[in-house]
Order: sequence, then C-alpha cells, then structure tokens
Amino acid sequence: MRFGANYTPSKHWWHTWLDFEPDSIRRDLDQLADLGLDHVRVFPIWSVFQPNRGVVREKAVEQLLELVRIGARAGLDVTVDGIQGHLSSFDFYPSWTQTWHHRNVFTDPDVVEGQVLLLRALATALRGEPNFLGMTLAKLFSRRLLSVPWLMHLDVYRQQLQPILLGRSKPDFVGLNTLYDWIVLEAKGRTNEYEESVLQSAKVQTQQLSTIQGNQPVLRVGSLAYFSIKNFCRRRGECCGMQNWRGHPKWIGTSY
Repeated sequence: MRFGANYTPSKHWWHTWLDFEPDSIRRDLDQLADLGLDHVRVFPIWSVFQPNRGVVREKAVEQLLELVRIGARAGLDVTVDGIQGHLSSFDFYPSWTQTWHHRNVFTDPDVVEGQVLLLRALATALRGEPNFLGMTLAKLFSRRLLSVPWLMHLDVYRQQLQPILLGRSKPDFVGLNTLYDWIVLEAKGRTNEYEESVLQSAKVQTQQLSTIQGNQPVLRVGSLAYFSIKNFCRRRGECCGMQNWRGHPKWIGTSY
C-alpha cells in the first residue's frame, strides 16, 4: 500500500513560492521520507505561477521542477495540482480573475484560456521527470462521472488485485464504484489538440484487463485530457457504446 501526504512547506507556508528555499524544502522532504512516505502532493499557487492571463512565470515553473527533483532524491514520487486557487480556507486567485465584475474561474472563456496556458506549461516541464505521477485531474472526473471515490494504479496494487491480463498492454487504473463493482480506466494526456487515435488506443488498453480478484469489470473507460486554446476538455470513451463526452470547465469546480 502506498503512503503519502499533502506537502505543506514548514517555512513560509504556501508563500514559499515567493521566497523559494531549496534547502528548507529538502529538509522537509527528507523528513517525510524518513517517516515512511513514498509520495507527496504539491500545490503550485495559481497567483504566483500565473500573475497575468497570458503570463506563466518561467522561474516559478523552474522552481516546481526543482522541488520535484528534490523529491526524487529523497525517494518520493510527486503529484502536482494543476490549478490551485484555494487552500486552507484562503483564496489565492490571481487578480486578473477578480477584475471585470469577478470572473467565474470555471466558466469564463478568458479565464479558461489562461488555465490552458498554465496547465500546458506545467505538463510540458514535468512530463520527463521519472517520479512525477501526474496532475490531479483524472480522479476528479472518475468520482464525479463514474461514482468511483478512489482510483488504484494497477502496477502498484498488482499483488492485491490479482489482475488477469490478456496481453502486455494494460490500463492505468481500477476502482470500485459505490455499488462495489470494478471500473477500469486508462488515462491519456496530450498538451496539444484532441487526437481520436489516442482515445481509441486507451479503449483498447482497458480491454486487456480480463478480471480483477476474479471479477469482471462492469465498465471500461478510456479518457483523454488535452489542452486547447478554445476549451479545456476531457473526452471519455466507453467501450460499451463508444460514447464520447466533452467536459465543461464547470465540472472541475463541482468535482472538488
């Protein structure tokens, strides 16, 4: 079983991004690893990383990358919140989302366009890091749309799940819905436009898992998160019926 935690810097709290101190962060992560943790979740503060709609601070992204690498040296995997504007009962929204009659951060087209720019920059910078687990997006959709509170990575829980695979290719995640039925999910991500072939590949991967603990899944879902200047989207393709769904940014907020 994996054991992780939300990482709150011991020095400067969430304002650590304004005065980044690698030595302090190194001590924190080393201590967490000494406690037996194997992964942490980190929170890039939206207002620091993107002070204006068209500006993603390169220095902030570099510091996030440095934090992930410090985590790797401590033996920790890292998951990164893509958009984080509210923590510990405090709002950290960029000022550009609060002007012009307080724009809705989930539905306003200009705000969504800015989010796309930030998410693309983070995904591009982090995708080559071996201990980077991903950005916190897939779980939100699985809970909201599939009634699956938790996802388990198939590789991590292989011994407990006892999966029967039909080939070398396999899906990423499995989870139990509220009726205790197994759901299979393969999550793909692209920093460019939607690619139908990628979604079809995800569907095929879900079919390579025959049973979990001797039980057949009731639903197999291939999903694709991608970033477009026009829309921030997620498409879901069900193997049964091959339906496609375009997510609205509003769903992200209600999923939290």
